[in-house]
Amino acid sequence: MNQYKVFLDSLSQPRVHAYATLFRPANDTELLGVYLWGQAISAGLQPLISIFEVTFRNAIHTSLSLTASGHKSASYPWYDMTQPGALQLRGPTLEQVNDLLFNPPAKGGARLVPAPTPDAVVSRLSFGIWPDILAQQVPKAQLPRAFEDIFRQHPNSSRKHWSIPQNRHNVVLLCKAMQRLRNRVSHAEPVWKPAWLQNVQGRHWSHAVQGLQLYHRQLVELMGWISYPASEIYRQSFSWSWFGSLCTTNAVRAFMLDPLNTGHLAPIALLAVAAVPAAHQGTA
Repeated sequence: MNQYKVFLDSLSQPRVHAYATLFRPANDTELLGVYLWGQAISAGLQPLISIFEVTFRNAIHTSLSLTASGHKSASYPWYDMTQPGALQLRGPTLEQVNDLLFNPPAKGGARLVPAPTPDAVVSRLSFGIWPDILAQQVPKAQLPRAFEDIFRQHPNSSRKHWSIPQNRHNVVLLCKAMQRLRNRVSHAEPVWKPAWLQNVQGRHWSHAVQGLQLYHRQLVELMGWISYPASEIYRQSFSWSWFGSLCTTNAVRAFMLDPLNTGHLAPIALLAVAAVPAAHQGTA
Protein backbone atom coordinates (compact mmCIF):
# COMPACT_ATOMS: atom_id res chain seq x y z
CA MET A 1 0.00 0.00 0.00
CA ASN A 2 1.55 3.35 -1.02
CA GLN A 3 1.97 6.24 1.40
CA TYR A 4 -0.60 8.36 -0.40
CA LYS A 5 -3.34 5.79 0.18
CA VAL A 6 -2.29 5.26 3.81
CA PHE A 7 -2.56 9.00 4.42
CA LEU A 8 -5.92 9.34 2.64
CA ASP A 9 -7.31 6.35 4.56
CA SER A 10 -6.39 8.11 7.81
CA LEU A 11 -8.79 10.96 6.98
CA SER A 12 -12.53 10.82 7.51
CA GLN A 13 -14.37 9.44 4.47
CA PRO A 14 -16.81 12.38 4.22
CA ARG A 15 -13.84 14.76 4.04
CA VAL A 16 -12.11 12.79 1.29
CA HIS A 17 -15.41 12.18 -0.50
CA ALA A 18 -15.97 15.93 -0.88
CA TYR A 19 -12.77 16.15 -2.95
CA ALA A 20 -13.35 12.94 -4.89
CA THR A 21 -16.90 13.94 -5.86
CA LEU A 22 -16.02 17.34 -7.33
CA PHE A 23 -12.54 16.78 -8.75
CA ARG A 24 -13.02 13.16 -9.87
CA PRO A 25 -9.32 12.25 -9.51
CA ALA A 26 -8.09 9.29 -11.55
CA ASN A 27 -5.96 7.86 -8.74
CA ASP A 28 -4.64 8.42 -5.21
CA THR A 29 -1.94 10.79 -6.47
CA GLU A 30 -4.50 13.15 -7.95
CA LEU A 31 -6.76 12.82 -4.90
CA LEU A 32 -3.91 13.71 -2.55
CA GLY A 33 -3.04 16.60 -4.86
CA VAL A 34 -6.47 18.20 -4.70
CA TYR A 35 -6.63 17.65 -0.95
CA LEU A 36 -3.31 19.45 -0.46
CA TRP A 37 -4.47 22.17 -2.86
CA GLY A 38 -7.51 22.68 -0.64
CA GLN A 39 -5.24 23.04 2.38
CA ALA A 40 -3.05 25.54 0.56
CA ILE A 41 -6.08 27.61 -0.51
CA SER A 42 -7.27 27.81 3.11
CA ALA A 43 -3.80 28.87 4.25
CA GLY A 44 -3.75 31.48 1.48
CA LEU A 45 -7.02 32.98 2.76
CA GLN A 46 -5.94 33.24 6.39
CA PRO A 47 -4.13 36.62 6.07
CA LEU A 48 -7.21 38.20 4.45
CA ILE A 49 -9.42 36.86 7.23
CA SER A 50 -7.04 38.11 9.94
CA ILE A 51 -6.73 41.63 8.51
CA PHE A 52 -10.48 41.88 7.97
CA GLU A 53 -11.35 40.69 11.47
CA VAL A 54 -9.13 43.28 13.14
CA THR A 55 -10.18 46.21 10.95
CA PHE A 56 -13.87 45.24 11.16
CA ARG A 57 -14.05 44.93 14.93
CA ASN A 58 -11.95 48.06 15.48
CA ALA A 59 -14.20 50.11 13.18
CA ILE A 60 -17.29 48.96 15.06
CA HIS A 61 -15.62 49.53 18.43
CA THR A 62 -14.58 53.07 17.52
CA SER A 63 -18.00 54.01 16.17
CA LEU A 64 -19.91 52.63 19.16
CA SER A 65 -17.40 54.14 21.60
CA LEU A 66 -17.76 57.63 20.14
CA THR A 67 -21.55 57.40 20.14
CA ALA A 68 -21.82 56.02 23.68
CA SER A 69 -19.31 58.49 25.14
CA GLY A 70 -20.70 61.54 23.38
CA HIS A 71 -17.56 61.71 21.21
CA LYS A 72 -15.31 61.93 24.27
CA SER A 73 -13.53 58.59 23.76
CA ALA A 74 -12.71 56.29 20.84
CA SER A 75 -12.33 53.35 23.24
CA TYR A 76 -15.28 53.28 25.63
CA PRO A 77 -17.12 50.33 27.29
CA TRP A 78 -20.21 50.60 25.09
CA TYR A 79 -20.90 46.91 25.84
CA ASP A 80 -21.15 47.43 29.63
CA MET A 81 -24.78 48.15 30.52
CA THR A 82 -23.75 49.78 33.81
CA GLN A 83 -22.05 52.58 31.88
CA PRO A 84 -23.83 55.71 30.56
CA GLY A 85 -24.78 55.43 26.89
CA ALA A 86 -23.97 51.71 26.64
CA LEU A 87 -25.90 49.37 24.36
CA GLN A 88 -28.51 47.14 25.96
CA LEU A 89 -27.09 43.87 24.66
CA ARG A 90 -29.03 40.61 24.68
CA GLY A 91 -28.75 36.96 23.79
CA PRO A 92 -25.44 35.19 23.11
CA THR A 93 -23.68 38.53 22.59
CA LEU A 94 -24.57 39.62 26.13
CA GLU A 95 -23.50 36.22 27.48
CA GLN A 96 -20.11 36.45 25.82
CA VAL A 97 -19.54 39.98 27.12
CA ASN A 98 -20.54 38.95 30.65
CA ASP A 99 -18.09 36.04 30.49
CA LEU A 100 -15.38 38.68 30.15
CA LEU A 101 -16.72 41.09 32.79
CA PHE A 102 -17.61 38.63 35.56
CA ASN A 103 -15.87 35.85 37.43
CA PRO A 104 -17.26 32.39 36.67
CA PRO A 105 -20.12 31.17 38.91
CA ALA A 106 -17.69 28.90 40.78
CA LYS A 107 -15.98 32.04 42.09
CA GLY A 108 -19.20 33.82 43.03
CA GLY A 109 -19.94 35.53 39.73
CA ALA A 110 -18.75 38.93 40.98
CA ARG A 111 -17.55 41.57 38.54
CA LEU A 112 -13.86 41.59 37.87
CA VAL A 113 -11.93 44.32 39.66
CA PRO A 114 -10.35 46.12 38.03
CA ALA A 115 -12.59 45.77 34.99
CA PRO A 116 -10.86 44.67 31.78
CA THR A 117 -10.08 47.55 29.46
CA PRO A 118 -12.29 48.07 26.40
CA ASP A 119 -9.43 47.06 24.13
CA ALA A 120 -9.00 43.79 26.08
CA VAL A 121 -12.71 42.99 25.85
CA VAL A 122 -12.92 43.80 22.14
CA SER A 123 -9.91 41.66 21.30
CA ARG A 124 -11.42 38.62 23.05
CA LEU A 125 -14.91 38.72 21.55
CA SER A 126 -15.45 36.15 18.82
CA PHE A 127 -15.81 37.11 15.16
CA GLY A 128 -19.49 36.12 15.15
CA ILE A 129 -20.34 38.81 17.69
CA TRP A 130 -19.60 41.66 15.29
CA PRO A 131 -22.09 40.90 12.48
CA ASP A 132 -24.67 40.20 15.20
CA ILE A 133 -24.06 43.62 16.74
CA LEU A 134 -24.78 45.30 13.41
CA ALA A 135 -27.79 43.09 12.66
CA GLN A 136 -29.42 42.85 16.08
CA GLN A 137 -27.88 44.97 18.83
CA VAL A 138 -27.55 48.58 17.66
CA PRO A 139 -30.78 50.60 18.10
CA LYS A 140 -32.53 51.30 14.80
CA ALA A 141 -32.13 55.07 15.14
CA GLN A 142 -28.33 54.70 15.46
CA LEU A 143 -27.83 52.31 12.55
CA PRO A 144 -27.43 54.81 9.67
CA ARG A 145 -24.75 56.71 11.55
CA ALA A 146 -22.98 53.51 12.67
CA PHE A 147 -22.89 52.12 9.12
CA GLU A 148 -21.66 55.45 7.79
CA ASP A 149 -18.82 55.35 10.32
CA ILE A 150 -17.90 51.71 9.80
CA PHE A 151 -18.26 51.48 6.01
CA ARG A 152 -17.20 55.04 5.32
CA GLN A 153 -15.42 54.11 2.07
CA HIS A 154 -18.37 52.30 0.53
CA PRO A 155 -19.07 54.01 -2.84
CA ASN A 156 -22.57 55.04 -1.71
CA SER A 157 -21.85 55.66 1.94
CA SER A 158 -24.13 58.34 3.36
CA ARG A 159 -26.64 58.64 6.14
CA LYS A 160 -29.42 58.47 3.53
CA HIS A 161 -28.03 55.30 1.90
CA TRP A 162 -27.68 53.49 5.20
CA SER A 163 -31.16 54.54 6.29
CA ILE A 164 -32.50 51.92 3.85
CA PRO A 165 -32.70 48.54 5.68
CA GLN A 166 -31.95 46.50 2.56
CA ASN A 167 -28.66 48.34 2.01
CA ARG A 168 -27.58 47.54 5.55
CA HIS A 169 -28.78 43.96 5.22
CA ASN A 170 -26.73 43.38 2.06
CA VAL A 171 -23.51 44.44 3.78
CA VAL A 172 -24.26 42.40 6.91
CA LEU A 173 -24.70 39.34 4.68
CA LEU A 174 -21.21 39.91 3.26
CA CYS A 175 -19.80 40.24 6.77
CA LYS A 176 -21.48 36.98 7.72
CA ALA A 177 -20.00 35.40 4.59
CA MET A 178 -16.54 36.37 5.86
CA GLN A 179 -17.46 34.85 9.22
CA ARG A 180 -18.47 31.56 7.54
CA LEU A 181 -15.22 31.57 5.58
CA ARG A 182 -13.27 32.03 8.81
CA ASN A 183 -15.12 29.14 10.41
CA ARG A 184 -14.51 26.82 7.47
CA VAL A 185 -10.81 27.66 7.38
CA SER A 186 -10.52 27.22 11.17
CA HIS A 187 -12.21 23.81 11.02
CA ALA A 188 -10.29 22.62 7.94
CA GLU A 189 -13.48 22.43 5.87
CA PRO A 190 -13.42 22.93 2.07
CA VAL A 191 -13.89 26.56 1.03
CA TRP A 192 -14.38 25.81 -2.66
CA LYS A 193 -17.51 23.60 -2.63
CA PRO A 194 -20.12 24.75 -5.20
CA ALA A 195 -22.89 24.21 -2.63
CA TRP A 196 -21.18 26.75 -0.39
CA LEU A 197 -20.12 29.23 -3.08
CA GLN A 198 -23.48 30.62 -4.16
CA ASN A 199 -22.00 32.39 -7.19
CA VAL A 200 -20.83 29.14 -8.84
CA GLN A 201 -22.41 28.39 -12.22
CA GLY A 202 -21.54 24.91 -13.46
CA ARG A 203 -20.61 21.48 -12.12
CA HIS A 204 -16.97 21.13 -13.17
CA TRP A 205 -14.31 21.82 -10.55
CA SER A 206 -13.01 24.70 -12.67
CA HIS A 207 -16.29 26.52 -12.01
CA ALA A 208 -15.67 26.22 -8.27
CA VAL A 209 -12.22 27.76 -8.75
CA GLN A 210 -13.78 30.65 -10.69
CA GLY A 211 -16.43 31.05 -8.01
CA LEU A 212 -13.77 31.21 -5.31
CA GLN A 213 -11.88 33.87 -7.27
CA LEU A 214 -15.04 36.02 -7.43
CA TYR A 215 -15.82 35.41 -3.77
CA HIS A 216 -12.29 36.49 -2.82
CA ARG A 217 -12.61 39.71 -4.83
CA GLN A 218 -15.93 40.52 -3.13
CA LEU A 219 -14.46 40.08 0.35
CA VAL A 220 -11.41 42.21 -0.46
CA GLU A 221 -13.80 44.89 -1.71
CA LEU A 222 -15.77 44.61 1.54
CA MET A 223 -12.59 45.16 3.52
CA GLY A 224 -11.87 48.23 1.39
CA TRP A 225 -15.21 49.74 2.40
CA ILE A 226 -13.98 49.64 6.00
CA SER A 227 -10.34 50.51 5.39
CA TYR A 228 -9.10 51.30 1.91
CA PRO A 229 -5.44 51.27 3.08
CA ALA A 230 -5.94 47.77 4.51
CA SER A 231 -7.29 46.47 1.20
CA GLU A 232 -4.52 48.17 -0.78
CA ILE A 233 -1.76 46.83 1.44
CA TYR A 234 -3.29 43.36 1.18
CA ARG A 235 -3.40 43.67 -2.62
CA GLN A 236 0.31 44.44 -2.66
CA SER A 237 1.27 41.70 -0.22
CA PHE A 238 2.73 38.25 -0.71
CA SER A 239 -0.57 36.81 0.53
CA TRP A 240 -2.48 38.34 -2.40
CA SER A 241 0.05 36.99 -4.89
CA TRP A 242 0.10 33.60 -3.20
CA PHE A 243 -3.67 33.26 -3.31
CA GLY A 244 -3.73 34.45 -6.93
CA SER A 245 -1.22 31.76 -7.88
CA LEU A 246 -3.09 29.03 -6.02
CA CYS A 247 -6.66 29.85 -7.03
CA THR A 248 -6.26 28.82 -10.67
CA THR A 249 -7.02 25.73 -12.70
CA ASN A 250 -3.30 25.48 -13.50
CA ALA A 251 -2.48 25.25 -9.80
CA VAL A 252 -5.04 22.47 -9.29
CA ARG A 253 -3.54 20.52 -12.18
CA ALA A 254 -0.04 21.05 -10.80
CA PHE A 255 -1.07 19.64 -7.43
CA MET A 256 -2.73 16.68 -9.13
CA LEU A 257 0.41 16.00 -11.14
CA ASP A 258 2.91 16.22 -8.29
CA PRO A 259 1.26 16.70 -4.87
CA LEU A 260 4.38 16.94 -2.74
CA ASN A 261 6.71 18.99 -4.92
CA THR A 262 4.03 21.53 -5.81
CA GLY A 263 4.57 23.12 -2.42
CA HIS A 264 7.85 24.52 -3.76
CA LEU A 265 5.83 26.61 -6.27
CA ALA A 266 7.96 25.67 -9.27
CA PRO A 267 5.30 23.54 -11.02
CA ILE A 268 2.68 26.25 -10.49
CA ALA A 269 4.97 28.95 -11.81
CA LEU A 270 5.87 26.94 -14.90
CA LEU A 271 2.25 26.19 -15.70
CA ALA A 272 1.28 29.80 -15.12
CA VAL A 273 3.95 31.05 -17.51
CA ALA A 274 2.93 28.46 -20.08
CA ALA A 275 -0.64 29.72 -19.91
CA VAL A 276 0.36 33.35 -20.69
CA PRO A 277 0.66 34.29 -24.38
CA ALA A 278 4.26 35.00 -25.39
CA ALA A 279 3.46 38.62 -26.16
CA HIS A 280 2.59 39.19 -22.48
CA GLN A 281 5.63 37.47 -20.98
CA GLY A 282 8.44 39.63 -19.71
CA THR A 283 11.97 39.27 -20.98
CA ALA A 284 14.88 38.32 -18.77
